Amino acid sequence: MTCLTCRFVATPGVQGHTALRCPLRRHLQCRYHVSNEHPFYPPGPCLSETCSHAKQCAVCGLLGHTSHSLALRPTRWRLPHGRVDPLASLEVPIITGIDFMCPLVGDRQARRMVAAVHDLALSER
Repeated sequence: MTCLTCRFVATPGVQGHTALRCPLRRHLQCRYHVSNEHPFYPPGPCLSETCSHAKQCAVCGLLGHTSHSLALRPTRWRLPHGRVDPLASLEVPIITGIDFMCPLVGDRQARRMVAAVHDLALSER
């Protein structure tokens, strides 16, 4: 089993996860807080009190995302049936700092977050 979001490859005896269950997918940019021209923009307000747009980032201190919030980029995500899903392709680049909403998250921090997700998957046996 290979996760197309974080690229974790489960070996025999390791449960692993798919891209739809990847821990990094739990923190996505709010669709209601992208620009009106964004392909994932839905009209209307976001009504979720637990959404990332209501969170404050522990890294940069700005409201609207967490340090783990991934940006909704059409090069990484798709929108079938109104649900944000990862593109199902190994041709999608590995997650880097630019994929995160926080402007202070760089490539090194992105690699650490991906490594933490891999460690979590390995610990869940």
